[in-house]
Amino acid sequence: MNPVRTAGLSDPLDQVPVAGSADLLPAAAGPSSSTAPRASARLGDPLRPARRVGAKRERAAPVPGGPAGEAFVDPKAFRLGTSAAEGELRRRLAEVLDQNLELNAVRVAQPFHGRLHVWPDVILPDLRIALEWDTTGRIGDEHVGHRERSDRLKDRLLRRAGWEVVRLRGEGLRPIGPYDLDARGVSGALVERILDRCCEIRGELFVAAYRR
Repeated sequence: MNPVRTAGLSDPLDQVPVAGSADLLPAAAGPSSSTAPRASARLGDPLRPARRVGAKRERAAPVPGGPAGEAFVDPKAFRLGTSAAEGELRRRLAEVLDQNLELNAVRVAQPFHGRLHVWPDVILPDLRIALEWDTTGRIGDEHVGHRERSDRLKDRLLRRAGWEVVRLRGEGLRPIGPYDLDARGVSGALVERILDRCCEIRGELFVAAYRR
C-alpha cells in the first residue's frame, strides 16, 4: 500500500542522496569551500515530518450531485428491496412504456430524512412521474399517521422539483394527492388507469411518444 503524503510537502525519501550525486561528493578545496553548504542527513533531520508507512487516507463516500429533479440510480435504495406487487407493476409498465425503470432516486432541493433525494417505488423519468404503491402493511401502520405526513412531505418535494406523484392506494387508504388511484392489486386494468393519469398530467401526445 502506498504511504500517505502530506499535502504541500515532498516525501522525505525523495530527498535521500543517491550514488553519484553531488551531495555525496566532498567539497572542492579552495576559497569557496568554506562557504559551501554542508549536505544534511536527510533522514535524521528532526524538522522533517516522519514518513507514515501503511497509513490510510480516509475518503468520504462519493455522493452524486446534480440539480433538483434529476433521476439517478442510488445503490443504497436496492437494500430496501421491493414488494412483489411493485416488481409486477414495473414489469407491466416496461411492456407498454419506453422508460428507464432502473432509476430509483430523484434529487430534491430540501432534505428528506437527512438526504437530498427521495426513493419513489417506480420512476417514469422521461414523464417525470413517480408512482408509489401504498398499503397499510401487515399490522396496519404503514402510510398512516406520522407516516402519511412523511408521504405528503415527500410528494411536495417532488412537485417542487418538477415531478408529479401518482399514489396507488390500497384498502383503507384515502387519496392524499390529486392523481391518486384506488388499487387492490396489479392488473392490466390498473396499468391502463395509470396511463390515463399520465396523459392527464403530461398530455396525450407527450405520453404517446413513449408508448411501445
